[in-house]
Amino acid sequence: MSSENNLHFVGMVANTPLARPAKNGIFLTFMVQIVERWKGRDGDTREEITDVDLAVFGDQARKFETSLKVGMWIDVEGKLQTQRGNRKSDGKPYAILKVKPTRIEILKGGASEKQEPIPDMLPDAPKAQTPPDRSPQPAPVDVTDTEGSLPF
Repeated sequence: MSSENNLHFVGMVANTPLARPAKNGIFLTFMVQIVERWKGRDGDTREEITDVDLAVFGDQARKFETSLKVGMWIDVEGKLQTQRGNRKSDGKPYAILKVKPTRIEILKGGASEKQEPIPDMLPDAPKAQTPPDRSPQPAPVDVTDTEGSLPF
């Protein structure tokens, strides 16, 4: 049986992207929050927020460094990648599952259009969100890691 390593999600940029130097230019790190809502058996609306860390490299990092803003909706395709290492504090091994994006598309209806914030990001933020407009947008940018590994 073969396996596939593909994922796809839509979420909101949760923090200001941070650019850092890399061997071949820069890489950009930021977090996306995915909000899932459902009605419980009691009829009350429930929600769960999942935080996903992303890193983008090279020319695409330079493009997104100025265009991504907190609160923007983005559509992400990518792969899961494991980062392994040893803790500095006690030398014990660890493994962290990260997302390596292969495509990011900024969706219409982003932060510049007064989109509501993600709940719990801001004090007393309203719980309702406006879903993104999925109308055609400019072609997505390929954000494949040209160095072959994530630097986190």
